[in-house]
Amino acid sequence: AIPAELRDDSTQRQRGTVLNWRGNFFLSLGKTSEAINKFEESLEITRALRAANPDRVEYARDLSVTLSHLGLIARQQGDFSRAEKLLNEVLSLRVIGNAPEALEALDRIETLMSLGDICRDRGDWLGATARYEEAVEIGKDIYFSPELRAQARIVPAALSRLSSARLDTGSLREAQELAEQALEITETLAEQYPDELLFQSDLTVALGHSARMASNNGDAKLARQRYDRRLALAREVFAKNPRDIVSGVNLLHAINGAGFIRMGDEDPNESMGLYEEGAEIARRLFADAPENRELPFLLATQLTGLAFGQMKTGDHKSLIATSTEALDALDAIENLDIFIRDSYRTAYSYLITGYKGLGKTDDDLHP
Repeated sequence: AIPAELRDDSTQRQRGTVLNWRGNFFLSLGKTSEAINKFEESLEITRALRAANPDRVEYARDLSVTLSHLGLIARQQGDFSRAEKLLNEVLSLRVIGNAPEALEALDRIETLMSLGDICRDRGDWLGATARYEEAVEIGKDIYFSPELRAQARIVPAALSRLSSARLDTGSLREAQELAEQALEITETLAEQYPDELLFQSDLTVALGHSARMASNNGDAKLARQRYDRRLALAREVFAKNPRDIVSGVNLLHAINGAGFIRMGDEDPNESMGLYEEGAEIARRLFADAPENRELPFLLATQLTGLAFGQMKTGDHKSLIATSTEALDALDAIENLDIFIRDSYRTAYSYLITGYKGLGKTDDDLHP
């Protein structure tokens, strides 16, 4: 029950907001259990306020925010049924009331995209496609409305998700067409807002997605052009903001794509040079922001890319050192989701290969 001293609506609402802030803080530190506790406390308050004030839009929004946090955590933990239940409730709340048109539309798009992501996690490609298509349709109203154009960053994100869903179902040509639509919109927005870092960062992401779709369609030349353009832009953005985590993360993803395509082109030395650059950037960023959960994973990604090149070139001694550092980086992450576990297995397999390449046996391993 809510304590008596918190029964005043404004005080309760403020406490619910503060609990969400604290939950996000714990989440940024990788302390998921503590974050869940705070979000659950907030949920008790926001549910009570919503029940007591069914016609008040702000209380519906507060509840939807808390439910979203818990839904996204549930997805991360692999509890897809709970995640879907929570986010469907969010979707029902976000069609209520008189919220500003752009804000309500953005909320719905974000929730639909998250629900589509869950469908993909479960292998429900048709369900994912339906969610993403609905998100794209809502997004068009934002993009083609001049007064809402600055809110349109999410539109190419929805198109890219739909593109990925089409790829999942084997519709390669349509997947690439959607990726090109997302890129075209993102380029337009980047040109209209040249001084806005987020729009430039979005362009690096859209270039990477377009490159992946081109690669899947067998157009290696276009894929490499897009990866290289993405890398050049990401370097430019990061050079202007060398302490900005978002810019750094985008550059690491760009390096990973450019390194990958070069490895596929049988150019391991150039690829390894890129991964060494990425590893050094990731180390520096992680030293500046040790609480960031994504950076050790990205460091491990750069290192496993480098390790693959070392394996191809037969440098087993370096392969052992690089794989060990990758495993150490992953060990720094408190909760291993499915993607991180896959990286852990990859790094460990490279470590074994390195030892065996030096004539060692499994007994020599000290994981």
